[in-house]
Amino acid sequence: MPDLLFRLNVLNIYTPPLCERREDIPKLAASFVARSAVRIGRPCLSLSECAIERLQAADWPGNVRELENVIFRSASLADSPVLTAGHLVFNDEDRNTARPGPAGAFARYKEAFEAFEHRYFANVAKTARTARSVAALTGLSTATAARKLRKHRQD
Repeated sequence: MPDLLFRLNVLNIYTPPLCERREDIPKLAASFVARSAVRIGRPCLSLSECAIERLQAADWPGNVRELENVIFRSASLADSPVLTAGHLVFNDEDRNTARPGPAGAFARYKEAFEAFEHRYFANVAKTARTARSVAALTGLSTATAARKLRKHRQD
């Protein structure tokens, strides 16, 4: 087994963690915002200066993948085309809202999720007209796709 490790360990490239490359965060975040906008079917999104400053101040123990997840989660739940510091949703904040607490925290999440789902299926329905084509695009079953289309066409 050690021989295999030595055979595989031919070239080591050290990449410093994101917390040591804070100057890269604005460009990475801008790229992730553009990618997120395409994934969720929203017109162009952007980051405000205060959002970039908050991203640069974070520790990023999950590195670039965590940054990408924060951007996607925030873009999915945001109600405006410009993501501000208030739109950013970090993992530790998610855990705080998942704890038993006031019913209002859950209600806000549910409202945000419903709004996201409505926008998502409204955009999917523009491209795919049938439940089968929606299922193919989204990875849902045909029955679930049909139910979601009926639900969001009524709203």
